[in-house]
Amino acid sequence: MTVLKFLRRGNCGCFLFKSMLPMVPELVSIPLSTPIPVRAGLIWKQGRHLNKGMQCFVDFCREHFPISRARS
Repeated sequence: MTVLKFLRRGNCGCFLFKSMLPMVPELVSIPLSTPIPVRAGLIWKQGRHLNKGMQCFVDFCREHFPISRARS
């Protein structure tokens, strides 16, 4: 089950990146008084096939969080 499904059921809260808010208009933003710096990365085995869902996630990350990559 995805985080958004849990949120829509109303039985939890979570921290999300601000860039996700426009995609989910029913969410309400409550900014933190001090931002939390986050550095994240994606890794997978070289030459391994990514299924459609994973490729979609990788493409989303590359589009919405453009940073320099060591290699693609």
